Amino acid sequence: MSTAIERISKKITSLFIKTEYFETGFCDEKYSDPKNLLNLIESDNIDYCLVDSRDKRDYEKGHIKTAKNVPYYLIEGNLPSENLFTIIIVYGYSKRSSIKAAEVLNELGYFNVVPFGPYSKWTNFIGN
Repeated sequence: MSTAIERISKKITSLFIKTEYFETGFCDEKYSDPKNLLNLIESDNIDYCLVDSRDKRDYEKGHIKTAKNVPYYLIEGNLPSENLFTIIIVYGYSKRSSIKAAEVLNELGYFNVVPFGPYSKWTNFIGN
Protein backbone atom coordinates (compact mmCIF):
# COMPACT_ATOMS: atom_id res chain seq x y z
CA MET A 1 0.00 0.00 0.00
CA SER A 2 2.68 2.53 0.97
CA THR A 3 4.62 1.73 -2.22
CA ALA A 4 1.68 2.80 -4.37
CA ILE A 5 1.25 5.96 -2.30
CA GLU A 6 4.98 6.72 -2.60
CA ARG A 7 4.87 6.32 -6.39
CA ILE A 8 1.85 8.60 -6.68
CA SER A 9 3.53 11.14 -4.41
CA LYS A 10 6.69 11.07 -6.57
CA LYS A 11 4.68 11.64 -9.74
CA ILE A 12 2.71 14.51 -8.19
CA THR A 13 5.91 16.11 -6.92
CA SER A 14 7.50 15.86 -10.35
CA LEU A 15 4.50 17.66 -11.89
CA PHE A 16 4.79 20.67 -9.60
CA ILE A 17 8.53 21.29 -9.50
CA LYS A 18 9.69 23.41 -12.44
CA THR A 19 13.39 23.54 -13.25
CA GLU A 20 15.43 24.08 -16.40
CA TYR A 21 16.16 20.38 -16.87
CA PHE A 22 12.50 19.68 -17.48
CA GLU A 23 12.89 21.41 -20.85
CA THR A 24 15.27 18.70 -22.09
CA GLY A 25 14.00 15.94 -19.84
CA PHE A 26 17.38 15.51 -18.16
CA CYS A 27 19.52 17.54 -15.80
CA ASP A 28 22.94 19.02 -16.58
CA GLU A 29 24.47 16.43 -18.86
CA LYS A 30 28.11 17.15 -17.99
CA TYR A 31 28.35 13.70 -16.45
CA SER A 32 27.72 12.14 -19.85
CA ASP A 33 31.37 13.02 -20.49
CA PRO A 34 33.71 10.22 -19.30
CA LYS A 35 36.27 12.64 -17.82
CA ASN A 36 33.62 14.39 -15.73
CA LEU A 37 32.18 11.05 -14.65
CA LEU A 38 35.63 9.90 -13.52
CA ASN A 39 36.03 13.10 -11.49
CA LEU A 40 32.62 12.47 -9.90
CA ILE A 41 33.52 8.88 -9.00
CA GLU A 42 36.79 10.03 -7.42
CA SER A 43 35.02 12.82 -5.52
CA ASP A 44 33.61 12.23 -2.05
CA ASN A 45 31.52 15.38 -1.78
CA ILE A 46 28.71 14.81 -4.31
CA ASP A 47 25.76 12.48 -3.76
CA TYR A 48 25.24 10.41 -6.91
CA CYS A 49 24.12 7.00 -8.08
CA LEU A 50 25.60 5.27 -11.12
CA VAL A 51 23.25 2.75 -12.75
CA ASP A 52 24.30 -0.01 -15.15
CA SER A 53 21.10 -0.88 -17.01
CA ARG A 54 22.58 -3.92 -18.77
CA ASP A 55 21.86 -7.55 -17.86
CA LYS A 56 23.52 -9.00 -14.74
CA ARG A 57 25.76 -11.26 -16.83
CA ASP A 58 27.25 -8.30 -18.71
CA TYR A 59 27.57 -6.28 -15.49
CA GLU A 60 29.57 -9.13 -13.95
CA LYS A 61 31.88 -9.22 -16.98
CA GLY A 62 32.77 -5.60 -16.32
CA HIS A 63 31.24 -2.37 -15.09
CA ILE A 64 32.12 1.14 -14.01
CA LYS A 65 33.39 1.43 -10.43
CA THR A 66 30.54 2.22 -7.96
CA ALA A 67 27.81 1.25 -10.47
CA LYS A 68 24.68 -0.55 -9.26
CA ASN A 69 23.26 -3.12 -11.62
CA VAL A 70 19.59 -2.40 -12.29
CA PRO A 71 18.67 -3.98 -15.63
CA TYR A 72 16.37 -1.85 -17.76
CA TYR A 73 13.45 -4.25 -17.46
CA LEU A 74 13.70 -4.19 -13.64
CA ILE A 75 14.08 -0.45 -13.03
CA GLU A 76 10.51 0.18 -11.88
CA GLY A 77 10.73 -2.46 -9.15
CA ASN A 78 14.31 -1.68 -8.07
CA LEU A 79 14.64 2.05 -7.61
CA PRO A 80 18.30 3.11 -7.45
CA SER A 81 17.92 5.74 -4.72
CA GLU A 82 15.33 6.86 -2.18
CA ASN A 83 16.35 10.49 -2.75
CA LEU A 84 14.58 11.87 -5.83
CA PHE A 85 17.19 14.64 -6.13
CA THR A 86 20.28 12.40 -6.20
CA ILE A 87 22.27 12.72 -9.42
CA ILE A 88 21.63 9.47 -11.29
CA ILE A 89 23.87 8.60 -14.23
CA VAL A 90 22.63 5.72 -16.37
CA TYR A 91 24.58 3.70 -18.90
CA GLY A 92 23.66 0.68 -20.96
CA TYR A 93 24.38 -1.15 -24.19
CA SER A 94 23.91 1.91 -26.40
CA LYS A 95 23.13 5.60 -26.24
CA ARG A 96 19.51 4.78 -26.99
CA SER A 97 19.24 2.18 -24.20
CA SER A 98 20.71 4.58 -21.63
CA ILE A 99 18.26 7.29 -22.74
CA LYS A 100 15.32 4.87 -22.44
CA ALA A 101 16.40 3.86 -18.92
CA ALA A 102 16.85 7.53 -17.96
CA GLU A 103 13.36 8.31 -19.27
CA VAL A 104 11.89 5.58 -17.06
CA LEU A 105 13.64 7.10 -14.04
CA ASN A 106 12.33 10.57 -14.98
CA GLU A 107 8.81 9.15 -15.20
CA LEU A 108 9.25 7.61 -11.74
CA GLY A 109 9.95 11.08 -10.32
CA TYR A 110 13.74 11.36 -10.34
CA PHE A 111 14.88 14.88 -11.22
CA ASN A 112 18.66 14.66 -11.80
CA VAL A 113 18.96 11.89 -14.36
CA VAL A 114 21.77 11.81 -16.93
CA PRO A 115 22.00 9.27 -19.76
CA PHE A 116 25.74 8.53 -20.03
CA GLY A 117 25.52 6.38 -23.14
CA PRO A 118 27.00 2.95 -23.85
CA TYR A 119 29.38 1.11 -21.53
CA SER A 120 31.83 0.99 -24.46
CA LYS A 121 32.14 4.78 -24.21
CA TRP A 122 33.67 4.26 -20.75
CA THR A 123 35.93 1.37 -21.73
CA ASN A 124 37.22 3.35 -24.73
CA PHE A 125 37.98 6.26 -22.39
CA ILE A 126 39.93 4.21 -19.87
CA GLY A 127 41.62 2.15 -22.56
CA ASN A 128 40.21 -1.35 -22.01
